[in-house]
Amino acid sequence: MRFWFRCVCLLLVQLQATSSFAHIPIDTADPQHIAVLELHRSDVSSRKTRKMTDKFREELSRYAHLKVLSRAESKALLDYQKDAIIASGQVSSLQAAVDEAKREYFQLHLERSSSLVEKVVAQALSAPLAERDNAALLEAYTVQGIVAMAQNQRALANEAFSKLVYYNPTIKLDQRYFAPSIVKKVRRTREKTAQQQTGMIQVHSVPAASDVYVNGVFKGTTPLQVSGYAIGEHAVVVKAANYQSSREVVQVKADTMAEVAAHLPWKAPNLNLSKDMAGFHRDQFNNFEHLTETSGAAAKAMQVRKLILIDLDRENDQAVVKAYIVDRDLATFHQPQSVSVRNFRRELGQTSERLASKVLDEMHRNIMDDPGSLAAAPYYGDVSLLGKHRPLLKNPWFWSAVGLVVVGAVTGGILAGATTNTTGAINVVFR
Repeated sequence: MRFWFRCVCLLLVQLQATSSFAHIPIDTADPQHIAVLELHRSDVSSRKTRKMTDKFREELSRYAHLKVLSRAESKALLDYQKDAIIASGQVSSLQAAVDEAKREYFQLHLERSSSLVEKVVAQALSAPLAERDNAALLEAYTVQGIVAMAQNQRALANEAFSKLVYYNPTIKLDQRYFAPSIVKKVRRTREKTAQQQTGMIQVHSVPAASDVYVNGVFKGTTPLQVSGYAIGEHAVVVKAANYQSSREVVQVKADTMAEVAAHLPWKAPNLNLSKDMAGFHRDQFNNFEHLTETSGAAAKAMQVRKLILIDLDRENDQAVVKAYIVDRDLATFHQPQSVSVRNFRRELGQTSERLASKVLDEMHRNIMDDPGSLAAAPYYGDVSLLGKHRPLLKNPWFWSAVGLVVVGAVTGGILAGATTNTTGAINVVFR
């Protein structure tokens, strides 16, 4: 009886532990790298914003589990990555049209979707190959093939997927996001193309370790050699931070190597996001969604888990300090935190302390637990869908089942390994 009581107690402890584990925020396992930037307004003193940001950064630095970048580190990273940040926040008109075509497809408006994607393909192909938006074109071919298969237009689907594989011979569609028939169709097209005559492309650059895009698809860093490209013209773009990009069209021939030697000239940063400040200017953003996109890109470029923007505003004739918290992995904002200030000079330390406490509490929340209430709309990326597919290892029911299996296995092993006689003595057999 005592043995079974112990088993039940062990099971309850295991269930409690797994339940608690499910609510531990995903960001608290390792030290978090945090960047704190300023969000300036034309109608608010920049000096006060900077002073508040510095004080808040100092307050966060007191916590041992946080690695807060200094002002100098933040500004250096921001200046160095500003081109990448701005570029990632910009969506081309072709990409916007492709996104609209996808929305029409998901609403089963196949004719509308087909018409939109056909216009995108025609517009993209009208541009010179070196200047073409190949990334949008490849996505347009994918959508065109999917819509054509839905409309039972197999000839058009074959043509679209053939073009897709021509530009990206190593493409593999993920079965989690595409129907099995689509994945199978693209795979067969890729295998058929591989049996034809192909050539190779070799890229060298100064400086080395520059990013290489072939037909709009990232292939690696220089020096680089890629193979499997069909005979014909292909666009090669070489990029490096703070260097002018190189765009070149190469002619791939059968069983030969097409070589690209790119010498990228240095360029001074021409997009001054922050001037002498480590942050952004609110006036340069059209809307909150634009700010979300740029902030998410900045968090990824600066390689920090969280990016916090400090904003000074006035509401009802009272100063308010707001903190916008950006999650790097989800590229979206937590719910903003704010603290009212009556006397900025006297309450600076107290205000930063109160705001830091609120921000830390909010950072401990896992947006994926409830994206609808924990993420600030509009979302950047489909966070709501991510929340519906919790990873298996973070599911409390999974760990509860593991606990039951472990307890059952231990109990069964003990009962099977020990044989008792009628007098209660244990028979031990030596071998």
